[in-house]
Amino acid sequence: MPIAHVCVEEAGSSRVDEKRKHPRTEVNEPGYVSSGGSVMHCTIVNISPEGAAIEVENPAFVPHRFRLVMARDASVVYECQVIWSKKTRIGVSLRGDRLSAAISIGDAHEPACQGAPGSLLEQQVIRR
Repeated sequence: MPIAHVCVEEAGSSRVDEKRKHPRTEVNEPGYVSSGGSVMHCTIVNISPEGAAIEVENPAFVPHRFRLVMARDASVVYECQVIWSKKTRIGVSLRGDRLSAAISIGDAHEPACQGAPGSLLEQQVIRR
């Protein structure tokens, strides 16, 4: 598949040449970084079939490999690997296919666990 060559301008910087197979779609949706029983809030800035950019409060707490859970639908889960980090933004590759929600949120076996207030996923986020 050919690689899309796109020039983009980031706020406050010069043009950046991008060489991605798939262009990113801006989404700005809430999500969760999940790893080893820990869960933290993030914002999914943009996403494509092979990668995403997320914003987190403190990138030092994001492991090299983790699961990215979409807050709107906790059944949408991706295995991720950090590719780059700049301030509070992290670029990740999405490794393989989507996973099931039961795998992504560890011991949460509730089928209705959607990150809503009071759900096990939300309780894990609040406790951390």
